[in-house]
Amino acid sequence: MESGDRGPEGAASKRPPVHSFRDLEVYQRAFALVKPIQDLVKMFPERERHRLSDQMLRASASIPANIAEGFARRGSLPVFKNHLSMAMGSANEMEAHLDIALTLGYLTPEQHRRFIDEYQIIGKQLRRMIQTWRTITPPLSTLHSPAAGEGDNR
Repeated sequence: MESGDRGPEGAASKRPPVHSFRDLEVYQRAFALVKPIQDLVKMFPERERHRLSDQMLRASASIPANIAEGFARRGSLPVFKNHLSMAMGSANEMEAHLDIALTLGYLTPEQHRRFIDEYQIIGKQLRRMIQTWRTITPPLSTLHSPAAGEGDNR
C-alpha cells in the first residue's frame, strides 16, 4: 500500500503521506542498493568493466530513476504505471545479471541470495503499486499559474 490505501476497516493506513518519490519505500529500497551494487562490480575482473559491470550499474540505477520520473508524471495514471513497469523490468534484469555473476564466480552464494531477495521485494512492491495505486494528485510545482484572464493583455 502506498498513497491513499486503506486498511481492512477502511481507515487510512498509518503510513505518512507521500509528498515525494523519496517518501516511497520502494524508491528508498531500490536507491539503497545502488552503492552496494557499485561496490560489488568493482570486485569483478577487469574484462567485465564494460560488459556485465556496466549492465548491472545501469539496471540498478534505472529502478529508482524510473520510480522518480514516473512519480513526477503520476497525473497520468498510465504513464506513471508505465514507469513503474520499466522499474520492475530493471529489477528483473538485475536478478538475471546476479545469476550470471554467480555462475561466473564473481559473487558468493550468500551475496547472490541477499541481492536477489532485495530485488524480489522491490519487484513485488512495484507490482503491488501498479495494481493498486488509485490516488493521483497533480505533480507538485513551484510555478504559480495565473487565474484565467490574469495577465492576458489581448
